[in-house]
Amino acid sequence: MIRVLVVSRPIAPPWDNALKNQLRYLPKLGEIELLVPSVRGSTISIAGMHPYSVYTKDSGTLSLYQKLRLLFWLLKFNDHCDIIHVLRTPDKLSSPILQWLCKRFNKPVIQTIFNQVPRCDQRRKLFWGDQITVCSEHMKKQLGTMGKTNVNKISPGVDCNKFTLCSPQMTAESKQKLGIENRVLVLFPGHYDKRLGISRILNIAPSIIASIPKVLFVMACRILSSQDRQQETQFRSAVLEQGLENHFLFRHTVENMHTYINASDLILFPIINAHPKMDLPLVLIESMACGKTVMLGKGDPAEEVFCNSECGMLIDANSPITYKDKLIALLNDESARKNYGRLARKTVEEYFDIKVIVKKYHQLYGSMSQREEQ
Repeated sequence: MIRVLVVSRPIAPPWDNALKNQLRYLPKLGEIELLVPSVRGSTISIAGMHPYSVYTKDSGTLSLYQKLRLLFWLLKFNDHCDIIHVLRTPDKLSSPILQWLCKRFNKPVIQTIFNQVPRCDQRRKLFWGDQITVCSEHMKKQLGTMGKTNVNKISPGVDCNKFTLCSPQMTAESKQKLGIENRVLVLFPGHYDKRLGISRILNIAPSIIASIPKVLFVMACRILSSQDRQQETQFRSAVLEQGLENHFLFRHTVENMHTYINASDLILFPIINAHPKMDLPLVLIESMACGKTVMLGKGDPAEEVFCNSECGMLIDANSPITYKDKLIALLNDESARKNYGRLARKTVEEYFDIKVIVKKYHQLYGSMSQREEQ
């Protein structure tokens, strides 16, 4: 049995992001035990996952106090593991401290990078793990230009048995469950961030509504900070000013995101800059697994989610006229959406099935453990 100590943000229900979902599946093949930093008072009942009350609260951004609690936990429990797996975006302040501690422990370290790292002085030094895993070829190439040769690409994975191919009947039932029958549903599962194209949606909405009166934009955006709340308030105000309130639905929840995906006719993600999200947003892969059409802004690394196949539509989010026309055409072409969805499901089964992803991590853990024994 290989014992892996995980250094990350809080691991606790709800299982609402790629990091948490990936970790919850890792022990399922056996041979792996995870020691994870959880939140005081939370309960995790997953065989092979051992939670510790490291954090006092679950939040998107860790305060200095929470980071210190993580470091003290690492100092206390590093002797209980065979491998240290760091799953957090490196930064100039905490990364050198974390690196110094891990080197003292003399344990093999895997460093997983989910999203783009801001450019800064000494950026190369932020990537220090014995092995580094990234989500995209784009990030792997970036690290290669820094002279990093110990980089493995391991994509985020989804449970294809949970996110099944959605039939027209399932779509209708999901809409009924949400109380939005007889609407053409466009889902935006992102954040209120200009880099994710949120303003582009508002710019083209009047034209879309004029062409397809039954359209409903569902803004399924998590509120993780006061800044998110402020941006949502500004967006809502703009919707009201334009008299579009009957065509927008605002949701903060993620627990029933699966239902919103199934109810959707199209998933819209007009990303402009991928930095605020992980390289390959998990919700897009989940949507593809359900056989939904994804319309995605062009650009690395996010477009890698299509794996160079015709399983979704790429758009130039900076060209509103073309973007608008393509969206209207696709919403009016059910046959095209079905074809995209069928290919999307096939792509996920081939490249993003969680069973395949977990095996890759198990192989990496195994090779690192053998190196430690030598």
